[in-house]
Amino acid sequence: MRAILLLLGLVMLVPPADGCGIPWRHGQLVSVASEDALIVWDAGAKTEHFIRRANFRTEAKDFGFLVPTPTMPVLEEADETIFATLAHATAPKIIYQHRTEKVYRLTNPMHYGASPPPAAAVEILDRKKVAGYDAVVLKANDPTALRDWLDKNGYEARPELVEWFRWYTDHNWIMTAFKLSKDGSAANQLTGRTVRLTFQTEVPFYPYREPTDMRKDAGAGQRLLRVYFLSDKRYEGTLGKEGSWSGRAVWSNLAPDDTARAVISGLGLEPKARDVSLAKKWHLTEFEDSSFPRPGTDEVYFRVAANQDAVEKPPVIVPIVDYEYVDVPADYTMPALLGVVGLIGIGVVGWRLVRK
Repeated sequence: MRAILLLLGLVMLVPPADGCGIPWRHGQLVSVASEDALIVWDAGAKTEHFIRRANFRTEAKDFGFLVPTPTMPVLEEADETIFATLAHATAPKIIYQHRTEKVYRLTNPMHYGASPPPAAAVEILDRKKVAGYDAVVLKANDPTALRDWLDKNGYEARPELVEWFRWYTDHNWIMTAFKLSKDGSAANQLTGRTVRLTFQTEVPFYPYREPTDMRKDAGAGQRLLRVYFLSDKRYEGTLGKEGSWSGRAVWSNLAPDDTARAVISGLGLEPKARDVSLAKKWHLTEFEDSSFPRPGTDEVYFRVAANQDAVEKPPVIVPIVDYEYVDVPADYTMPALLGVVGLIGIGVVGWRLVRK
């Protein structure tokens, strides 16, 4: 069985020396063309809806990644256009600044956008094809057993990866393995459609933890993670329980009604629950994390922010020049022009006489 590249935590791994991809033991390269996530948190029901979109570039015919959750998730395809809706809602304001410049002309009349411990080492909870992925939901209580399952199913589980998921097996988290395959074309673009994971959790989180070999000093590079967070209030993120997270809120305010309606309507809620949610006022926050290498020693957990003030992006200033045309009759222009030329001529003659 051919090996599948294994990538983690809904965040593609970035190589120690290259900001756009990662070479694996068989020389196959995988990189992320784009990465966005949406977290919808229902605090009353302690339910997180996690939606993630990414495009991958690779020469490999297929690859996989693991997604950890504290309880068993429900997997469904999500509407990818929701990210365009969110980006529109948090876009900076455009300010048009007008200034007037006078243009003098001669008169011309012709123009004028936590589950309980499992009984077995590895238990298959669900298998599903969703949004172009082959997904398997796993419950494992032993990292070695999970490694063996991954090996048998064509995934490459290097030692750093095994150490990474040890925390999740020790704490009885659920692991969902996704596999994405090319459709037979020779193109090096792998595009999975947008997936939604819905699960119970005490605290909403983003799966941020990464293996140790991905947290080494990577030198120069870039990597942008954008997370939209929709809930009843403004939230802030911490690395682990109270650590500092490099992600910053670049926009936070009440979500526009049409944006909230588009998000909630796409969560697959029962009609009654959907109507209750649609009647609420929702608060939207956009976070950006450009840290490189990423300090992925823990998950990013979200809690109600002490500061509930709105955050706006700096406005985009668009200068607009309004021209005011001042007509100067030609009868007055010619004598004035001749006078200026005459003065210049007198000055030049005087300058030459002085030099002599």
